[in-house]
Amino acid sequence: MFLKNTPEKDLILLGIKKFVDGDGKENIKDIFSKGKIDWQKLREYLCYHELLPLFYMIFKDYQLFLPLDFKELLRSNYYYYLLRNEYLWKEFLRIWDIFSYKGVVILPLKGISFIKDFNIVRMFSDIDLLVREEDMDVAENILYKLGYKKELGGLKESFWRKYHCHICFSNHKNNMFYIELHWAIDFKRKNRIILGELWKRIKKVEIDGRKIEFLSNEDTLFSLALHNRRFGKILKGKYAFDTILLLKKYGNKLDWNYILDKSKEYGINSSVFFLLSHANYFYELKFVPTFIWKKLRLGGMKRKIIKEFIVMNTFPLKLNYATKYIYLWSYFLLYDSLIESFRYIINIPQKQFAKFYGLEPYDKKTDFYYRWRIIYSLRRMLIDF
Repeated sequence: MFLKNTPEKDLILLGIKKFVDGDGKENIKDIFSKGKIDWQKLREYLCYHELLPLFYMIFKDYQLFLPLDFKELLRSNYYYYLLRNEYLWKEFLRIWDIFSYKGVVILPLKGISFIKDFNIVRMFSDIDLLVREEDMDVAENILYKLGYKKELGGLKESFWRKYHCHICFSNHKNNMFYIELHWAIDFKRKNRIILGELWKRIKKVEIDGRKIEFLSNEDTLFSLALHNRRFGKILKGKYAFDTILLLKKYGNKLDWNYILDKSKEYGINSSVFFLLSHANYFYELKFVPTFIWKKLRLGGMKRKIIKEFIVMNTFPLKLNYATKYIYLWSYFLLYDSLIESFRYIINIPQKQFAKFYGLEPYDKKTDFYYRWRIIYSLRRMLIDF
């Protein structure tokens, strides 16, 4: 189910190395010169890993080797996301200004926070925002006044509050994106918010004439690790690349003892180890101290299984299969406890359930399937196999 050494895989790994530290240029040229590239497969992998905009910049020095349609794909995708990123950033600033005026601290998460910090054109679909749990009512009212409306997917709000850590909002005047309003960066365990102390550690950065609050660098790393557990994109190169850029820029300044302590306290050793291992697969993480790999509390067998899982499934032969059941099996590697793995699979968010089975997230039919998801999942598994 996986590829060992192919020109397509090598081009992606070398391309990331070229972008991060400037190495590998001649090796990339050699691969292009041999002319044995499956352009359709390369296109599929770049789409799968959501790296098309990045590789427009990486392949700019090799235009003569690229087929016209592939060149156009990279160019159009890059400029689409360049404009889209600017649009979403302006919308974030519009929201931030109102929250700031009302005295409510709001933190950008994931994609919306990276485009300015790393100065990259990046694929992302939603604007993720974090507020304190006690500020949720005020935050919701602000979004209502800005033209947003809750999207509960046919479920009661109490369900989202109990089993998840965000509520989705849409603006029906513009369906280009959703707002995901978070009150935590992961769902509660034993009625306790994960990493609640992050609010004491936020940093302020001056951007566009504003002092905007962000997660600390350590908590940003945690947010990437925990995001993998919720949305099933664990093997996508986009998130590995985010991790690489974060560690390159801030690795020598990170409080690694804090990362180790909180990984133990909240039972997220497996998620952090998985995230770092996947990033290391794409690019050797010289920025991570050697003792971190040893001190994350995982058994030797689990470490081995995680690494082999990453090697075997990051560049799969059958992408449709990878999008589904590879992700399902990954949940048994992401949690420190098997009980938590089973609990999450049973309470999978409707949005992820829909993506997993290729359904419309908020369609009435999807609502029905989701309510009977155990039976539906068993039926689909029998059909697919």
